[in-house]
Amino acid sequence: MSATRVVTFRLAVEQVAALETVARFDGVALAEELREGVELLLAARRGDDEFRERVRESYEKAREILGDVEGGEAVLEALEPSVVREADATAAASEST
Repeated sequence: MSATRVVTFRLAVEQVAALETVARFDGVALAEELREGVELLLAARRGDDEFRERVRESYEKAREILGDVEGGEAVLEALEPSVVREADATAAASEST
C-alpha cells in the first residue's frame, strides 16, 4: 500500500452500524471497508464521461485565467488533474484509429 494519510469525517450512526456489520461479515476492519468504498467511487468517476468533462471544463477555465500570468503555466502543470491527462490520451488514441 502507498503512503497513507489520516482523514476524519462524520457518518450517520446508522451508516457506521451498517458498515461495521458488513466489515464483520467480510472479516476485515472498518477502515478497509471504507478504503474499498473510496476505491469504488474513484473508479466510477474515472469511467464517468460527464464527470471527466466537468473536470476538463474547470481546468480549461483555470487555463484561461492563469495562461497570461507570469508563472501560470507552471501552476497549471502542477494542477492538471490526471483525469485530464487520461482524457487527452484517450482522445489521441481514438483519433489515431
